[in-house]
Amino acid sequence: MREYRAIVGPLADIDSTEAAFEASSNKEFGMEGDYFSQRKSKLEKRLKTALGPTARHYCIDDGGSRPRKYALTLSADAVRFA
Repeated sequence: MREYRAIVGPLADIDSTEAAFEASSNKEFGMEGDYFSQRKSKLEKRLKTALGPTARHYCIDDGGSRPRKYALTLSADAVRFA
């Protein structure tokens, strides 16, 4: 949550996100799989709408096998925070 707060800023409404993390039975990783999957799906949909075929470069990779190991496949120098 500390990282999320730093990204969204002090004026963001993060009550629902905090509640989802608090309700999680998986305290080690901070969120339930369903919650993460829903957010990942919404993000990918928005990326595909905005970027079309290029969106695949910005989507979260799941590693292809279990246990899932999620990551961005972009190189670190391709990421910019504005």
